[in-house]
Amino acid sequence: MSSSYHCSMKKSIECLGFRRLDEDMAECLLADADKLSLTVLTSGDENPAISGPSFLTAKLKAEPLSEILACDWQLHQHLRQLEEKLSQANISFLTDSGRVYNIEYFLPLAVCMADAKHLEETLASRPGKYLIKSSRSSKPRQRQLINVQSSNSAKAIRDCLLSGTPLQQASLQAYIEQPLLVDKRKFDIRTFLMLVCPKRGGAGGRTNDSGYFAFHHPGFLHLRLEPFNPQYPEPSQDGPKYQTSQQLMEACTWYPDELNAYLNRKKGFRMPPDWVKVRLYPQARAVLGYLAGLLRWNLHDRVSATSSFRIISAHMLLDESLRLHLLKLDDDAPNWSRPTSVVDSVLSSIWQEAVCLACEIAIRFRSGRTISDDHLVTRRNFRMVYSSEDLCLARQSVTLMYD
Repeated sequence: MSSSYHCSMKKSIECLGFRRLDEDMAECLLADADKLSLTVLTSGDENPAISGPSFLTAKLKAEPLSEILACDWQLHQHLRQLEEKLSQANISFLTDSGRVYNIEYFLPLAVCMADAKHLEETLASRPGKYLIKSSRSSKPRQRQLINVQSSNSAKAIRDCLLSGTPLQQASLQAYIEQPLLVDKRKFDIRTFLMLVCPKRGGAGGRTNDSGYFAFHHPGFLHLRLEPFNPQYPEPSQDGPKYQTSQQLMEACTWYPDELNAYLNRKKGFRMPPDWVKVRLYPQARAVLGYLAGLLRWNLHDRVSATSSFRIISAHMLLDESLRLHLLKLDDDAPNWSRPTSVVDSVLSSIWQEAVCLACEIAIRFRSGRTISDDHLVTRRNFRMVYSSEDLCLARQSVTLMYD
């Protein structure tokens, strides 16, 4: 974690009413080498905003997501299995028209290249454009676009796979052929899912109750440098590599509100005013709330003896029909290799708000207080999408946003 984000955390803790952030004390209280521990101490003065303990220990989950969640085809397969379990338990999320909501609404189909039978069945039933992706090799991440016409293309796809990449390390993902363009450029939305697992202490310091809360942050937009060309929609892996100037990088990152302003100005887009705020944000919250519910068994931290939180990056894409697609989940906490002013501002604010929320939720949960968007005084840009204390929250979001 960079020093700037650590400084942002410290400022947030002080604003919340705690005196300081003491990592050494945290390690003494909770020796757990694979997690970053944060202990905050009160100033000793009466603080009307915080009536919590004299110290509070929270942990930022540092271990990566399991391979099942970080790999596109394994995520698709795992979510399918979880949906089957929901169906067997007679639990469902319903759209406004009464249809059963599932991952088909937002997750592009993905299949492992090594699964020959499933691959051929998939290509026979769903011809179209697919991305061949190598995501776990020692080489840089590679992608190749191919147009699939029939199941007979399975062997051809294997033959055109980039040399040196084992089939077990390659996947096939449905390609979004008609993306929504901004200034003639393709873009994706880097949004964030924050998970908070507060604890209530039991007798002898044992934890007897654990909560699970999920929040969405709108993040920022990442735009391609070049105008979108349907004939060559994906950059060539073998083409020349250019050094991108900082000025160009700045032009490729937007605040979500900039997208909202752009769409408001453009008469060619037949959208109601403030469509990004009225429809896009709530649609993203419905998707992430559904995911948080499905993946609760994987992401709910029941092991730690103290409250914990983690932040997951979610990459999303809009198509011309304004349908939102989840491209992947990223197990890195908010970071960016070449930060721009937009990225630096967004990520700093994410860390500040995340630490404040995690601390406030831990205090509220311990004392049995209500935890909701309206009651969280430190909440700014995060919005709750799933609550272990209000299981209807995620279902209602799906019903409101999907027909």
